Amino acid sequence: NVTIGSEGLDVKIYYFGTKHIPGSNALKPEVKSFERYTVYVVAGVAAFYFFMTLIIPSRREAAMKNFKDMLAGKLEEDDPTLAPAEKEKDMEDRKNPQSENFIAPGNIYRLLAVLHPGKIGFYQWGQFAFKAGVCAYMQLYLPFKIISNIFVKWSFNGIKSPLWALSQGSEFMTMFISVGSLCNLF
Repeated sequence: NVTIGSEGLDVKIYYFGTKHIPGSNALKPEVKSFERYTVYVVAGVAAFYFFMTLIIPSRREAAMKNFKDMLAGKLEEDDPTLAPAEKEKDMEDRKNPQSENFIAPGNIYRLLAVLHPGKIGFYQWGQFAFKAGVCAYMQLYLPFKIISNIFVKWSFNGIKSPLWALSQGSEFMTMFISVGSLCNLF
């Protein structure tokens, strides 16, 4: 086991002389400059996009329309490729409770509101209430615990290189899919 300190290590190699292996202090300026350049590039691209949106009238109008729609609560855009008859059929399909595209699928809380103990009895209602309680606990406590652990136990070590996402792509996708499936559970 060879431990290289922060200042580095001098290694004597026969016939070749002494070679210096740099330590972690030698890397810090390069890492800091890479972080700084990454921040500059991302900020530059964001500023370019923002100013292009302001300068080009069609993009500015589209951005204002999207912002007003968002304030009005309209989060989905109409599909411009659909004919009016197809839009009507799609809306009817979304209003049909038997359809896969039903606009408001049920959940455990709606079930408790609609099926009160007078309709299904206290035993069955108690089972549903317990499931709703467990579901609410998981929906509130787990995100709280994850966020509190992030702020208490984790420390910020700088911006990750975009190359990290390429080298750790399979691990990232595994985490992303597992969190997505957990979200889909609720």
